[in-house]
Amino acid sequence: MRLLRGISFLVLTVGPIAGCQDEPPVPSPSAPVEDRFAWISAGEITVQAGDRTVGPIVGGFREASNVFWTASGTYAGAVSIAADGLGSVVAIDARTGDLRRIPCGCSRVEPIGDDRVAYVDDQNQGRILDLAGAAEPAAFELRLPAEVRATEIVAAAGETMLVRTVLPSADDGFGDDTIFLVGPGGPARKVHRHASIVDSRAVGGHDSDGRPVFLISQPADDGICPDEQAWILPAGIALARLDLRIGPGVTLMGDTWWDREGRLNSTLVIIPCEGPDPASPAWWRWSGGKWTQVEDRPVTAVRMLASGDRAEIVPEDDIQVLYRRHGDARVRIATEVLAVAAPPV
Repeated sequence: MRLLRGISFLVLTVGPIAGCQDEPPVPSPSAPVEDRFAWISAGEITVQAGDRTVGPIVGGFREASNVFWTASGTYAGAVSIAADGLGSVVAIDARTGDLRRIPCGCSRVEPIGDDRVAYVDDQNQGRILDLAGAAEPAAFELRLPAEVRATEIVAAAGETMLVRTVLPSADDGFGDDTIFLVGPGGPARKVHRHASIVDSRAVGGHDSDGRPVFLISQPADDGICPDEQAWILPAGIALARLDLRIGPGVTLMGDTWWDREGRLNSTLVIIPCEGPDPASPAWWRWSGGKWTQVEDRPVTAVRMLASGDRAEIVPEDDIQVLYRRHGDARVRIATEVLAVAAPPV
C-alpha cells in the first residue's frame, strides 16, 4: 500500500543476537539528508519526509510514546492494537510510502539498529523483525530466570535492552515489575523492581562516549500529591537516583529523550500540592549533575531534525499542536498530536 501527497512545507534477559555490535545507532551514509519525522494523533500516524507526507494512516495507536524510527532513518511506525487486543506493527517506508502491517501480538517495539525492531509477543517470546528484510519475525531466546516471564521490551540502546518481567502468578500481567538488562554477549542482570507497572517507563540512548544508557522512572503517588522517582542506568553500572527537583513543589517528567551528545532531555512541570494550577511544561536538560532550562516557553515534546530545524509539540488552550521550527519562525503541522519522533541525527 502506498500513500503519498505533497505539502507546502513538517530482559531483562536476552541472549546475544547474531551479528550484534553494541554501537550507537548511526544513519546510513547513503541515507538522504532530508528532514523526516512522524507523529500520532487521534488514532492516526503520519510521516513527513522532505516535502512529502505519508498518511494519515488509521490504526489503534494507544501507546502514543511508541512511535518509532529505525536507526537508518528509513522506516517509521508504531504498534496498532486491534479491538480484540492483538497488536500489529505498522511500518512506513519514508522513501516510497510503502506500508506494511505485521501481526506481532505485542504492545510495543524498540528499534535495535539498522532497520530491525525487537519485541515480546503474547506468548512471552522475544522476536526480531527486520523491516528491510525477512517478511516474518525471527524468534530469539529470552534467558530469563525460571520464575519470571517477559512481558515487553521497554527500552533499547542499540543491542542493549531493558525487558520488563512479572511472576507467572500475575496472570493479568500486573504485579511486581522486575526489569532486566542484557548487553551483547553479556549476562542478564536484574536492575530494578517495583510494584507500579502502570505509568512506569524507560528511555534508552547513548552517552557522550557511545555507551548505552537508560532512564527508568515510576510514579510515587502517596494519595496526597502526585510524585515521580527516576534513575539513570549506565550499562554495567548500578542505578543512580536522579534528582527531579527544579523548584518548590513536585517535579514530574513529560516527554524524555537522549540527544546525540549523550545528554538527558525532558519536558518538566512543577505540580503544587496546594495552591495554583501547575505551570506549562518546559524543556530542561540534565548535564553535569544538574537540571538547566533550555528554553523558557511552553513545550510538550522536541525532536531535532537533520537540517537543524526541529519538530515540537506546544500546548495551546489544552490542545497539543505540532510545529516545525526554524530559528524563531515556525509552521503549524497538525493539532491534537500525542507524540512525535524523528530518526537519529
